[in-house]
Amino acid sequence: MTIKIDAGKDYYERAIGLYIFDIPDYAFTSDGVEHRVSIVTEIKMEVATPGTYRDPSFKISLEAAQGLMDALWNCNIRPTDQQDRSGEISALKAHIADLQRLVFSMWGAK
Repeated sequence: MTIKIDAGKDYYERAIGLYIFDIPDYAFTSDGVEHRVSIVTEIKMEVATPGTYRDPSFKISLEAAQGLMDALWNCNIRPTDQQDRSGEISALKAHIADLQRLVFSMWGAK
């Protein structure tokens, strides 16, 4: 089983829909048409005792996690601690240019 997760933005509800599914390799016919897909339809909550170990709700492969991140990025979801670094990069480029001018003026080159 290869779990895949996709996301779609619901503009009316201001929400992101997550789709957890599996399309096995053998699910394709010789002409490439899919004929079997499994999809998660329900997630169940149950009461747990605080402080006791529980297995994760589900595990996904690193590839599926990357796919989920890509899908969320396509829905314009960004990490909250990420800042716009374009100003930082511009300042670094200007600083490097200043250093280059300084070094080249010390060596007499232009």
